[in-house]
Amino acid sequence: MIPEYKAILDRTTHRRKHLAEALRTLRKERKKELDVLYGEAHDHAFSQIDCTKCGNCCACLGPRIRQSDIKPLAAFERLKPQAFIDRKLKEDEDGDLVFPQMPCPYFGADGLCIVYDKRPRACREYPHLDQKRQKGLLGQHLADLSICPAVALAAKYIEKLLKE
Repeated sequence: MIPEYKAILDRTTHRRKHLAEALRTLRKERKKELDVLYGEAHDHAFSQIDCTKCGNCCACLGPRIRQSDIKPLAAFERLKPQAFIDRKLKEDEDGDLVFPQMPCPYFGADGLCIVYDKRPRACREYPHLDQKRQKGLLGQHLADLSICPAVALAAKYIEKLLKE
């Protein structure tokens, strides 16, 4: 992670209480309006953040592996899908398939994903700021404040809009 992104996360840690309150305030918003607001916050955050210069999510979060993710990853590993499941994944406490360790086994030494074009859906969609049904993701965004600089910038943007 580049120092600029680390600084964003450090500032967020100090403002976490205020940002958490702003996110809680959003629970009262209508679903459609909240989705639009988060879409704007997503655009704002990603005008400043390049995920390939961070990788913090790859270093500390484990994606849920869906059935649709298995075939491309198995092909990359030159394994049959069931062999990939048996050798490379485990079932977590929720019954989801995940990698057995962190950082992600596909997180390269250069900080880039070595299976980028085959990465799991959860990775492609992270940090979920531009998805529908944001109301149900607010808790996840709160948890991600200390992990993802884009989430931190989005929360700050939303907090500023709420004050206007």
